[in-house]
Amino acid sequence: MKRSTKITAIIIIFFVIIAAVIGGRYAIKIHFQKKFSKRPDPGVIVAMVKNKNFSQKIESYGTALSNKTSSFRIKKSELLET
Repeated sequence: MKRSTKITAIIIIFFVIIAAVIGGRYAIKIHFQKKFSKRPDPGVIVAMVKNKNFSQKIESYGTALSNKTSSFRIKKSELLET
């Protein structure tokens, strides 16, 4: 083969590879657009607000361990009533 024929073949192969990469990326883009455009709208849940009595007591069964503990010391002089 002549040198000019080899260069021409290499250039043609280079552009074919570039065209294949661009075409493949475009095809993947179209695929994902079709796949994710069919998502349904998110549902909305509506509920009426009701008044309920709230108590400060918590009832539990079993053993509970705290992550952080705090200790408070109160001096007798800081008490409001004795």
